[in-house]
Amino acid sequence: MLAYFKVIRPFNLLMIIFIGYLIRYALIAPVLAEVNLQPYLSFTGFTLMLGSLVLLAAGAYVIN
Repeated sequence: MLAYFKVIRPFNLLMIIFIGYLIRYALIAPVLAEVNLQPYLSFTGFTLMLGSLVLLAAGAYVIN
């Protein structure tokens, strides 16, 4: 079980999550606020999208 946990590289997956939220709230949100627009995805939608991206990356790590 520990070997499988090492294969999915949890630190890299956490970095994907961190960078995803950083891009949304540090880059996209301020730009949209400048032109008085709201993000298209809600927080829940964005979280689900980011979760699917993390699962896709974990699957790719296992295949690789």
